[in-house]
Amino acid sequence: MKDRGIAPSLSEALVILNSGDIPRYCSPEEFLYISECFKKHPRATRKIGCGIKNILIKKAIYKSRGFFIERTDSSIENFSIYKCFRPSMSKSSYKFRKAARMAAQIQLQKDVHLHHTPPWTFEKIVQDFIDSNHIEVENVIYEDSDFGVEFMDEELRGCFKEFHDSRACLIPLDPIKHHAYHSTDRVPKTCSS
Repeated sequence: MKDRGIAPSLSEALVILNSGDIPRYCSPEEFLYISECFKKHPRATRKIGCGIKNILIKKAIYKSRGFFIERTDSSIENFSIYKCFRPSMSKSSYKFRKAARMAAQIQLQKDVHLHHTPPWTFEKIVQDFIDSNHIEVENVIYEDSDFGVEFMDEELRGCFKEFHDSRACLIPLDPIKHHAYHSTDRVPKTCSS
């Protein structure tokens, strides 16, 4: 394992997540690294509980891999490595992006993830939509559905879907390859205009 330096990074954490067969426990070196990443999780204290005994990598939803904490009392808790690197994003911004994904109706299938190709990454589409429509994400009202968070305002939902669909170029990828694209500087070919 290469020296990962002092500051944890999402890309290095994803290398750990996507290497080796699963289920498996993190090696002692990986444990130290992921534990350092986990300190940035917004609910780290609650998730750690009585303390961390081990960190497991095993199947999560949609056949993707996930990190799981095995506590000292042998209880197990999953945690999102992505949330460890998004502490600066406000809850309102995060919720808006989740609802935008629902509005765009981007369906993750069991063995396929849809990847937004540059220059119109999903993040750029959402930010441009917010900016061009002068949306204050703190004032948006949401509703919880069986599938996640959605915009309460059907007009906002429709406007975002139309905005998204006019820009997005989606390519299907294997979930592991999709995570690899997000964890490195490599990007798949862009759509032709």
